[in-house]
Amino acid sequence: MADLRPPEVEKARLHFDIYDFEGQGKVDYHLLGDLLRSLDLRPTQEMVAKNGWEKKKGQKYMTFEEFLPIYSQVKKDKDCGAYEDLVEGLKVYDKAENGTMMEAELAHVLLSLGENWMIRK
Repeated sequence: MADLRPPEVEKARLHFDIYDFEGQGKVDYHLLGDLLRSLDLRPTQEMVAKNGWEKKKGQKYMTFEEFLPIYSQVKKDKDCGAYEDLVEGLKVYDKAENGTMMEAELAHVLLSLGENWMIRK
């Protein structure tokens, strides 16, 4: 990939190899979001789904060559926010200004973000 530097490709290869549980040079598309997040990216579920995420394990596998363009595209996407943005947004719910918020308010905020949060089993 022309837009990825050699150290980035090397880091992507290392993380890809960690998620290659069978040692066959392939990673399950079901693990795409986890793999991208392990590379310090913050893709939304919609973004992961758009790039080929599979709901069930074992349905479809990707090679490293197929993963690099996905990694490059998600890395370029600026619509994913940062940790600091989240903390700043949650300060609105810190009524006592002591760095805490009510659990029920947190649950309400997360449920109303517009994205379906999956619970993995």
